[in-house]
Amino acid sequence: MLLCYNLASHDNASSLREIPLPYDTRPATQTDIDQLREIESEAFPTNWPPTPFKRDLGRDKISVLVAYDTTQHPDPTPNPAPLPRSFNPSRTLLGFLRHLIG
Repeated sequence: MLLCYNLASHDNASSLREIPLPYDTRPATQTDIDQLREIESEAFPTNWPPTPFKRDLGRDKISVLVAYDTTQHPDPTPNPAPLPRSFNPSRTLLGFLRHLIG
């Protein structure tokens, strides 16, 4: 999956070009749980109880994605686990991007 950013030139706002961003997403794994908890506690300091990531990673109807910097970690999971059948990448990615943008 390639995330792109559309950049309009100041001279001609109608001409757009896509610039690839150095980020990608992948399904979260057990090794990501500590970082997921840390990010959640910084983003939502009053969230109680915390999200049960360990339990959620094993469910078919819940998809947890992590974004990573491809310049730092070009191929973190050479054989990623298959996504659950209920995974809807456009809905999930859109929600993720809306959350990032605010």
